[in-house]
Amino acid sequence: MQVGDSRCYWWDGSALRQVTRDQTVGQGLVDQGVLPAERLNISPLRNVLASAIGADEAAPVVTRIDMRRSGVVLLCTDGLTRHVTDDEIAEYVRTMASSEQLCRSLVALALERGGTDNVTVVVGRAPVSRS
Repeated sequence: MQVGDSRCYWWDGSALRQVTRDQTVGQGLVDQGVLPAERLNISPLRNVLASAIGADEAAPVVTRIDMRRSGVVLLCTDGLTRHVTDDEIAEYVRTMASSEQLCRSLVALALERGGTDNVTVVVGRAPVSRS
């Protein structure tokens, strides 16, 4: 379940997939076809929340995905995704040594790039089962 612009990602061992959809004015305009997706990152509306806990509008979205026995789930605040791209997150996940190391590395990268917002990363993983 998600509200706002914190995100959930799923890594299946080969690709990173954003599971959640940002509940921002900018993303809403992209969804309506008013704003081209490639312009979202430069839009001042990309971080304006359309739904948030404690605000007048809070519309939780429940997403269900088929998770295999192995993989990585990464939850993060927008303090990470404002400064670190999805491609960079994917590369860090691909080369991770541990969940703790991944969290520390991504937080450090966001802070190095000027992160002033809350930068939170939580990772859960299940190792590949070997028969």
